[in-house]
Amino acid sequence: MITVCGPEGSGTRALKVNVERLVAPAEVRHLSMPLGDRWWDDRDVDGDRVIVITRRPDVQNICAFRQGCTSSPAEAAEEWPRAIAALARIPDAYWVSYEALVANPKQQLLNVCRWLGIVPRFENLIEDQWWPIRDENAKYGVRT
Repeated sequence: MITVCGPEGSGTRALKVNVERLVAPAEVRHLSMPLGDRWWDDRDVDGDRVIVITRRPDVQNICAFRQGCTSSPAEAAEEWPRAIAALARIPDAYWVSYEALVANPKQQLLNVCRWLGIVPRFENLIEDQWWPIRDENAKYGVRT
């Protein structure tokens, strides 16, 4: 099992979809931190290959709020350090930043596949259509 996780609003869904396409038929799941009202921990991913994605905290906080995950950006800002601390306790996780993924999706996804020890299944992708990896930071007034 491969688990893609990160704080709410960090790009976990986009990364999960792309990893899933590259490593098919392996199972890939998505976990945000928190997951609804539940703060999961490293025991929930025990035995999984874990990929953690992070994003600039200022943008992630706005994104988490706009996605309805928190009642305000300030609440998201309070949750962010707790999420990062919990994610840091996951042993042997591979970490990638949203901004690096946006800047060079193909290279970052190849790095993930290399770390997983998996030959990427490029036939599952249409060349240069890495869905939906685009710079969403711009809509929050931030340049990546």
